[in-house]
Amino acid sequence: MATAELWSGEGRRHSSMITLNLGTGVGAGIVLEGAILRGARNFAGEWGHSLLALDGRRCRCGRAGCVEAYVGAAGIQRTLAGIAPEHPLASEPMQREFIGALASALARPSPDPAVTETLERTARYLGAAIADLVAIVDPEMITLTGWTVWALGDHLVPAVRRRVVEEAPGDAAAELAIEVSTVRGNPVATGIATIALERFLGDMGLLTSRVPTAL
Repeated sequence: MATAELWSGEGRRHSSMITLNLGTGVGAGIVLEGAILRGARNFAGEWGHSLLALDGRRCRCGRAGCVEAYVGAAGIQRTLAGIAPEHPLASEPMQREFIGALASALARPSPDPAVTETLERTARYLGAAIADLVAIVDPEMITLTGWTVWALGDHLVPAVRRRVVEEAPGDAAAELAIEVSTVRGNPVATGIATIALERFLGDMGLLTSRVPTAL
């Protein structure tokens, strides 16, 4: 997804950026000076399993308090269930349907108070977790992607942006852009195809404008 963002999205205009994917899982593609940060064992970006709440919710990875346990689709549903245990959406078995129904409820003239509170809490969780990334990486730009963002982004992003500015150290986030990614369709497939293209261009000696992201 980060490779797709570099070639087809905001990465064309920013050399330091983070792409955050929100869905069942939660992850970060970190780009520094035009190259994706991969780590010694290709595990860099497992932001969803960084700590958000000490002794918090149990994550599917087995740890307690992970970011994913609060802003992944299942985590958002757990937030709703904590606010209104009898709410019909709290027991929706399909994650995509749950997120879609949440978006529909938010779009109504008189939104459901439990759904509104769920979104507000999710924005606080997500904003706090992003502020940690800002403190460590200091990116120029953050893009949000994935089916949760595509459904909830218009409602979620403004509140998240405010939270990040409040939580980030000093003025680190004062001019930080946080937007929904413009790369749609299947950014994973787009990124995989682009990595293959990068490899080819690198092998042919044709990729000279910046450090290759996939090599």
